[in-house]
Amino acid sequence: MPFTSGLKFHLHAPFVPELSRASIKDTPVNQPLFQQLALLVVDALFVIRDIGLLSVEFLAVLPNLYESIPARYQCIRDAIIKSMNEESLTPKHNKSHAPAKYFLQAKASLKALLSTEDLKYLIDSKGERRDWAAGASLKNGAADRFLSGLAITDWDIDNLLKSLIDNLGVETRFDSEIECSIKGPDPNGTYFSFLGCPFILTSSL
Repeated sequence: MPFTSGLKFHLHAPFVPELSRASIKDTPVNQPLFQQLALLVVDALFVIRDIGLLSVEFLAVLPNLYESIPARYQCIRDAIIKSMNEESLTPKHNKSHAPAKYFLQAKASLKALLSTEDLKYLIDSKGERRDWAAGASLKNGAADRFLSGLAITDWDIDNLLKSLIDNLGVETRFDSEIECSIKGPDPNGTYFSFLGCPFILTSSL
């Protein structure tokens, strides 16, 4: 007989039911089965990835931190989130997968401006390779909520400016038209490019 878990996929195990068989009995005998199901779900994620189905859209099926599910099923959600954070399971912006803890999330325009190679120079990640996280098409949809519950760092234009200052030793400012002006020592020309991005030199320090 099926029981309600609050999850968006079916799980099967030889649980001990209540006498009425209307629900799973709250007994220590059942707890190991929940732990084993958590491991099974994580193993299934690798299979789903390998057959090309672990997309951003698929994340909407997984339980996120903002959903209310019964306490005994929360170990399954915890195992999913831990594996997405630490294993190469979370979709990247370029369609492959990596651990979410290495990801940055930003607006699409910033992702288009800076490549993964650019991030390598801009961010001190202690040898860890940073990358852009994939973005969900629907803001506050189930996939977006799942991504927001992972160990992904939000990164915006302010972070970019700070990185330029910290890593290049330059002062930056934005004017009303969001054009970047940079002052650097002994400029040799009016313009220069950092990793393919054009900047305007206004004066030397």
